[in-house]
Amino acid sequence: NPALLAGSPYRFDLHLGGLSGQIQNNYVGLRSSAILNGNWRTISDSNYTDILPRVLNGESKSLTFQTEVQLPSLLVSLNPRHAVALTSRWRTLGSLNRLGEPAARFAYEGLEVPDQFGTTYNNDGFGLAAASFLEVGLAYAGQVYQNGPHQLQAGLHLRWLRSLAGSYFYARRLAYSFDDAETLNIEEGEIEYAHSAAIGAIDPNFQPTRDLIGQEGCSGLGVDLGASYTYATADDTASGRPYRLRMGLSLLDMGRVSFNQSASTGTFSGSVTGYNLNTLNGGNSVAFFDSTLQAEFSYTPGANTFGMALPTTLSIQGDLYLRPRLAVNLSSALAFQRIDCADCLRAATYVTLTPRIEGRRRSLGIPLSVTGSNSFGMGVMAQLGPVVVGSGNLASALVTDNLKALDAFVAVRVPLGYPTQKDRDRDGVPDKEDACPREPGLASNQGCPEEEEPAEVVAALPEPDPQAEVPTQPEPEPEPETQPETPPQPQPEPQPAAQPEAPAPQVQPEPAPQPEPQIPAPAPQPQPEPEPQVASTPATPPQVAQGPQE
Repeated sequence: NPALLAGSPYRFDLHLGGLSGQIQNNYVGLRSSAILNGNWRTISDSNYTDILPRVLNGESKSLTFQTEVQLPSLLVSLNPRHAVALTSRWRTLGSLNRLGEPAARFAYEGLEVPDQFGTTYNNDGFGLAAASFLEVGLAYAGQVYQNGPHQLQAGLHLRWLRSLAGSYFYARRLAYSFDDAETLNIEEGEIEYAHSAAIGAIDPNFQPTRDLIGQEGCSGLGVDLGASYTYATADDTASGRPYRLRMGLSLLDMGRVSFNQSASTGTFSGSVTGYNLNTLNGGNSVAFFDSTLQAEFSYTPGANTFGMALPTTLSIQGDLYLRPRLAVNLSSALAFQRIDCADCLRAATYVTLTPRIEGRRRSLGIPLSVTGSNSFGMGVMAQLGPVVVGSGNLASALVTDNLKALDAFVAVRVPLGYPTQKDRDRDGVPDKEDACPREPGLASNQGCPEEEEPAEVVAALPEPDPQAEVPTQPEPEPEPETQPETPPQPQPEPQPAAQPEAPAPQVQPEPAPQPEPQIPAPAPQPQPEPEPQVASTPATPPQVAQGPQE
C-alpha cells in the first residue's frame, strides 16, 4: 500500500536489495517428510508420486508463481506527514488457469492414462501466461486529514515498465482426445498464441541474463493506489505505540506491459486427427514448436506487438497494537480473475494473520495464511538489524504433510536516519526539551499544555507573599511582633506602621480570593519588607505564586 509510506519512522530508508519467490497450486503438493529427510533431492520417475501427491476432485486446476529481484530503492521522509520513494525491481510472473482434470492427469502420468483413452474432453478457456519485466517507480504518500487521533493518508505509485520476455497461450475452444499415449486428436481448436522474440530464442543454449536483457523491449505503465486510516492518541504514543490501529485499502498492479511479437505467432484454428507425438521428440526449441503449429493448423499472423495486463489485485490491511511491542496484522490479496482474458497475468489470492513481537531493530512474527487453493500455511519472519528474512508457509512442514504453496524472502535495508529527536507525544517538541513529554502541548510552553506551567518554570519563580497562605489557615490572628525574621503568620492583615521602608503600593495586588473578607480597606499602610519574610517562608502552592510577581 503506497499510503503506508507516510509517517515512516525513518528520515531515509535505503533498500539495498532482496529476493522473493512464491508458488501455489491446487493440484500437486509436496510431502513435508520429503523436505525434512531430504528425499526431494532424489526425485525420479519411480518415486515422484510418493514425493508429489496430487488432488483429484473433478475441479479444474490452476497455478501461479512469482519471483522478484528487489533492486536498490530509497524512501525519503519530507516531514513526519509526507514522503516520497524511488523504487526498482525485476519481476517474473506466470500462471496456469482452468486446466481440466483429465488434462492434468495426462500431464502428471506422462500420457499413460488408459482409462481416458478414446474419450473426447473439452477444455475451453484453458490458458498459460508468463512475463518478465523491469520496473522503475516513483511514489508519494501524504496525510490528507487529521482530527484529533484520527488521520487519513493517501498514496500513489507510478511505475515505468521495460519488457524483457512474455508469452501467452489461450484456448478459446479446445476439444481433444488420445487414442493412446502417442496419438493425439484435436477435434476442434481455436488458439491465441503469442510470444516475444526473446522467447523464440529459447533453446538448449539459452542464457536468461544474456538473451533476455540483451533483447530490445517495449514499455508499459503500472499504477498502485492506496489509502489508510490511523488511530493514534497521546496515550498510545506516550506508551511507545506508533498507533493503536491502522487500516489500509489499496488497488495494485493496474496497467499493461507491451512486447515485440514474434512473426511466427498469431491465431491458430482447425482440427488434427491422428497426430503422432513422437515427431515432437526431434525438436527442443520454441521455434520448432511454432513451426509445428503453423504446419498443422490454419494460421493468422498476429500484430507487431502485443500487450499483457498486469495482475490487478485488491489488498486490504489491518494492524492493531495490543501492547507497545505486541501487535497483530491481518492482510489479504484478492486477485481479479477474468475468465475470458487471453493476455492477462494472474496473481495469488490469500489471507494472512500475523502476530508479532517487535523491537527497535529486531522483530519476530508467525504468519498464518489460507490461500486461494484452500491450503493452510504457517511460516516465520524475522528482522535482525538490517536483514529481513522469512517464509509464509515453510513452517507448515511441521504440521502438515502436503504443501501446495511455498514462498520465501530475504532483504537488506538500512535506515540512514531517524527523526530529528524522539518525541513520544508527537507535539513537535523533542522529549529532551519537553517539560511534559507524555502530554501534547505548545512549543512556546516547553511542550506543556497551555493551562499548566512546566515544573522547571515554577521552581525558578521567587517564593510568594505569606498572604497566599490564608486559604490554609482559616483563623488568622494579628501578631504583635515586628521582626521581619519571625515565621510567617497566617493573617491577611499587614503589621502596623513599623517599617516605613516598604512602599504602600505593594499591598495592592491580591494573588487569590480570600476565604474570609476580614482584611481592612487596602489603605496605603506600611508593611515589613517582603524580601526577608520570603526568605524564611516555606514554598506555597504554585497556583498562587504568580500574584506578587506582577
